[in-house]
Amino acid sequence: MMKFTRGETFTTILLAASGEVTGAEVVTASLKKARNGAVPGPTAPVMASFEVTFVAEILPSKKPGWHLTIPAAVSDTLTPGDYVSDARVVMANGVIEYSPPNFITVEQRVT
Repeated sequence: MMKFTRGETFTTILLAASGEVTGAEVVTASLKKARNGAVPGPTAPVMASFEVTFVAEILPSKKPGWHLTIPAAVSDTLTPGDYVSDARVVMANGVIEYSPPNFITVEQRVT
């Protein structure tokens, strides 16, 4: 489980698991409330969407992938608590893949 503080920039990475990745893929990722540690369904409200940036070589793995970022101004609107995210990758050949769920705790800031 990852932890971030409300009002800071949230950044995580998504590494390509297999196949050739060129940056032409369409990647979307969203953050939803996790109720009692459960993954919500696709109809649950999206609390925030990640900005997605392709990176040809993410260290130390040297694999291609994506930086997934929620800007500070957006994270400041989140209520402290437990969330879950995943990413949807549409490959150039039309194949759709989903990342495993990633649990995130948003903590209240002190200052």
